[in-house]
Amino acid sequence: MGSQHNKNDDFWHLILPSKLLELGDEKQPKFDAIIVDEGQDFKPEWYEYLQTLLKSDSESRFSVFLDEHQDIFGHWKHFPCSPPPARKVLTKNCRNTRAIVNYLNQTYPTQMSSFEKSPVGVPVVFRKVRNDIEAQTQIVRDIKNLIGNEEVKPGSIVILLDSTKDESCLAQTKAIAGFPLVSTYAEYNPQAKQIYYATIEIFKGLEADVVLLVLGKDLSSEELAKSIYVQGSRAKHLLHVYQREAGS
Repeated sequence: MGSQHNKNDDFWHLILPSKLLELGDEKQPKFDAIIVDEGQDFKPEWYEYLQTLLKSDSESRFSVFLDEHQDIFGHWKHFPCSPPPARKVLTKNCRNTRAIVNYLNQTYPTQMSSFEKSPVGVPVVFRKVRNDIEAQTQIVRDIKNLIGNEEVKPGSIVILLDSTKDESCLAQTKAIAGFPLVSTYAEYNPQAKQIYYATIEIFKGLEADVVLLVLGKDLSSEELAKSIYVQGSRAKHLLHVYQREAGS
């Protein structure tokens, strides 16, 4: 997965931008409005390019939706324009259950609040593990329970790892509860008869009904809180968090 990931990084960060710059202005389409989602993942120079695609009349619109707390790639600096754009803070969370939103806010306080019609949901499951063997055993046990007793579809489960699979507690795990364990990198289908794993870099901007979050080792309290906020918010209905005990 690592080499494929690097190739795709090169494509998005080097090859594609250079190809865009090679296009003459006469070949560029012009738009009345441009909307950017996951705007914290965009570099300032990307915004500069997108703004050249707007029609020059005063009625054109440029809107960006972003969460500065989720800048995991270190891209977000500022909007490259002056005067600064109008800003509106959206606080209603329509993705996660109230139980997950409450847990995220307790861990990493923000202005986020639950949408009034969001389900209450079940409490977040938090587990301390001492080592990779204990983490793997507990993850397998929890997934078997979810599929066997809670009737959760295997494709709706995503395990978010803190490293590549080969370096993780699941390095030797090929299947769980009879379902193959596969990466979301090539595809992600919640209806598939398989269980998925990913890193947050791959799963950024996506969501799953059930997320099992394996936290990194030796994280500071600030890094730990932000990891739970960024990665835990991928879970729509159920979140499990596995944290290595200090010093283990």
